[in-house]
Amino acid sequence: MKQVLKDISKFRTTGYLFAMFVIGFIATTCDESFEPREENSEYFFSIYGYLDASVDTQWIRLVPVRDEFDPKPDQIEAEVTIRNIDTGEQAVMDDSLFNPNSLVVYWNFWTTMQIEPEHTYEVVATLPDGESSSTIVTIPPDYPTPINALFFGEEVLIVRNVRNVADVTAVYRVKDLFFNREYVFTYSHIRDSLQSPNSINELFFRLDYNRDIGLIARQFPDTEWVIEDQQLFVASAGPEWINLYEVDEEIYTLAEGVSNIDNGVGFLLGAVTKTVPWQFCFDTDGTTYIACELETRIR
Repeated sequence: MKQVLKDISKFRTTGYLFAMFVIGFIATTCDESFEPREENSEYFFSIYGYLDASVDTQWIRLVPVRDEFDPKPDQIEAEVTIRNIDTGEQAVMDDSLFNPNSLVVYWNFWTTMQIEPEHTYEVVATLPDGESSSTIVTIPPDYPTPINALFFGEEVLIVRNVRNVADVTAVYRVKDLFFNREYVFTYSHIRDSLQSPNSINELFFRLDYNRDIGLIARQFPDTEWVIEDQQLFVASAGPEWINLYEVDEEIYTLAEGVSNIDNGVGFLLGAVTKTVPWQFCFDTDGTTYIACELETRIR
């Protein structure tokens, strides 16, 4: 397999859907207008994240809806279980406190239980008194690895056999040469899509590399920097997916606006993700674009 790496060079100037989906909703938990549990017994936990059949460890972000705001709780009285409804397999998720020095802290619950495409899972977070928040999500089918190609002179990412494309994102690892520090930048390309002329089950996503480089350059107005690695990340979503780009901002910031959590707030999604290097790969003849080998996403 031949590989052609995109031009990665040093720059000098003078003078980051899917992530928003998982992380951005944390603001809901510290909204002053949100009613405490004693006044609103519907909500016990805020739960966000996605179950990904493509990785070996699952992470779910959880915050209890407390009667009083405690900026630095050191433990959480909750048990979180995940159950494969199709097979009956079940696991209790482990917890770890995240970001204990910030104003709002939360827990990442994790498990190495295998998540399978086209299976349905129930996640339940339970308090000691038995009250719980829960949700059921379905993992979408697997799909072919996306292909980076040129289409009439435009660079596109070809995604096939995906019903719900939740995310198409470019991921860059950038090094500041002056301070010798590495940063990760992400830029979404999901909005710029077109239907393939070849198949109704094929979508093209235009990749605007120059736009991304310009945005990165703004972060380093007076220093040299270099792109050390770059990838393309694609997420396929299960039937619970709501296209947030088509939902008014005022709606998805409301606790009741966008949620699939029973007796709670937030959103949990089933997903199959794939990460490929941002480069062209060809068959042995060097004439046909093929999928590059999968990679682990830059963090």
